[in-house]
Amino acid sequence: MVGLFQLSPSWHHFHRLDMQTQMGNTFLNSVLLIIFHFSVATFSMNLTSILTDQSALLALKDLVTHDSKNILATNWPASTAVCNWFGVRCGSRHNRVTTLNLSGLPVRLSNLRRLKHIDFDNNSFIGEIPSWFGSLTELRELYLHVNNFSGIIPSSLGYLPKLEKLSLYENQISGSIPSLHLQYIFVASGNMLFGIIPSSLFNCEKLQTLFLSVNQLEGSLPAEIENLSMLQFFDISRNHFEGQIPEQITNLTRLREFDGSHNNFTGLVGNLANTLQRFFAGRCNISGSIPSDFANLSRLIAIKLDDNKLTGMVTTTIGGLKELQRLSLSGNKQLLLGSNMFSGSIPSNLTGLNDLLILNLSSNSLSGPLPIDIGKWKVVNSMDLSNNQLLGDIPIRIAYLKDRIYFSLSNNRITDSIPESFGDLLSLESLDLSRNNLSGEIPLSLEKLCYLKYFNVSFNRLQGEIPDGGSLESYSIESFKGNEALCGAPQLHVPSCKTKPLRNSKSRTKLIMHVALPVEVANC
Repeated sequence: MVGLFQLSPSWHHFHRLDMQTQMGNTFLNSVLLIIFHFSVATFSMNLTSILTDQSALLALKDLVTHDSKNILATNWPASTAVCNWFGVRCGSRHNRVTTLNLSGLPVRLSNLRRLKHIDFDNNSFIGEIPSWFGSLTELRELYLHVNNFSGIIPSSLGYLPKLEKLSLYENQISGSIPSLHLQYIFVASGNMLFGIIPSSLFNCEKLQTLFLSVNQLEGSLPAEIENLSMLQFFDISRNHFEGQIPEQITNLTRLREFDGSHNNFTGLVGNLANTLQRFFAGRCNISGSIPSDFANLSRLIAIKLDDNKLTGMVTTTIGGLKELQRLSLSGNKQLLLGSNMFSGSIPSNLTGLNDLLILNLSSNSLSGPLPIDIGKWKVVNSMDLSNNQLLGDIPIRIAYLKDRIYFSLSNNRITDSIPESFGDLLSLESLDLSRNNLSGEIPLSLEKLCYLKYFNVSFNRLQGEIPDGGSLESYSIESFKGNEALCGAPQLHVPSCKTKPLRNSKSRTKLIMHVALPVEVANC
């Protein structure tokens, strides 16, 4: 065993093998004496029959460098049906290998005292994590993620003085987190851990990544979090944490991503490190206003604070976040602020977020007019401003939003007419202007929107003939009801137009004169 420093057998190349039952330790001890630098291509064959299953296992057998007791030679002979081999189980339906039992990792492995790396990820190992891992005092990295390990995290792992990286995510591990001393990475997301985060973890001053999401952890984050001065990625989402996010988190000057969403935090903190790129705290029951110090987060790419109880005005400082791509304050490539209680007008400097792709300010109490420079959001493809108290007209510069796919202004107090320029938004798939105070006629230019799949202008004060060409010919009365002065085709259940309105012929003439080659575009 001298010279064996790395254990990474990569059993996951056997894509269909489900390791579930118990097997002799002696066999596995032999298997582990494999030349570990084999080619992945050896096992990349398509398993099309029981013979190819057997070939794959014989290839594994050939890689064993030491089998002093002839365990594999005796138990895995090529002349015997593979389904009768020791540790192999076949399915009754297709007679294919379904189980390769490599569980029950033998205690004798603890004799590999110079072992530095163990990689058992992406397998189907079952049972508890062996406590004797704590005897491997030279161990630097332990990867056990994406398996079926159950039970608790052995406290013996806390005795490994050189352990740098521990990855346990996507198992069935329960219990509390023991006292651990890690250097760089601890990932245990997607388990059933409960209790509080142990104080020892906040003494791991070199820790760079801490992922504990999707567990049942509780309690509050302690002030000692400031000890994690090297922390860059911190994810505790989907747990039961509560209380205030401690102000000491502002001392994490290297923090790049924080996700505390789906917890029960009660407030936000400002003055975060300007290295922060992503800050997620949606569905946390947070109340109060967004701290003005968020304006200092010049590298922030994404904020997600949707489904909270935020109040106050949408701070104008958000407009200074030039790198913001996602802003979710709703329900900045995304800005999602929906389903909160924001009031006041939409800050004009929000239009300075030139890379914004998604803007959701729906279901708040926003008032005032739409920003006159709304056209500056040139790459926004989804904008939801519904369920507010916005008023005034729709700026003509809406035509600048060429990539717009979804646009909703429903349930506001928008007045005046629908701009003809909406017809220039040729990528538009959904347009909802319902429940406003819009007047005038429905522009014929909307017939050019060939990709339009949803259209609603109901419950306004529109009048005149309902256009029936292009993309609008397939819509029912549901899209137009609540506008008593509309007229049109009988199938729409509206009054027939008594005379052909003059504007129609003029508009159609104008459309032909001013839109080069639009005949095909208008006939969707």
